[in-house]
Amino acid sequence: MGGFPVSKTNMTSEMASFFMPMEIKDKIQKLTPQEIQELDVAAAERVLLNNSNLLIDIGNALFEASQIAGEAKIKEAQLKYYKDVVVEQNRALSKVIQNG
Repeated sequence: MGGFPVSKTNMTSEMASFFMPMEIKDKIQKLTPQEIQELDVAAAERVLLNNSNLLIDIGNALFEASQIAGEAKIKEAQLKYYKDVVVEQNRALSKVIQNG
């Protein structure tokens, strides 16, 4: 059977990446408009810096998720190909058996 290259991705790191959004969610400071208005300049700068760093983390997580999704699509294509090969082989084998 011909084949597609097998991914060398570590499944553990994929699973860790899968749960990354929850960690990001926990880092978001949910400030009301009132709370934002009450911040002094230094506090506002700290929140802005944290949000900037969080945006970087989100961008990295999105990139990783996109890679994992792409790898999953490749694996899906591999499995569909292998299924088609086996089904076609079974059809040919059934004909041989029927023709005895």
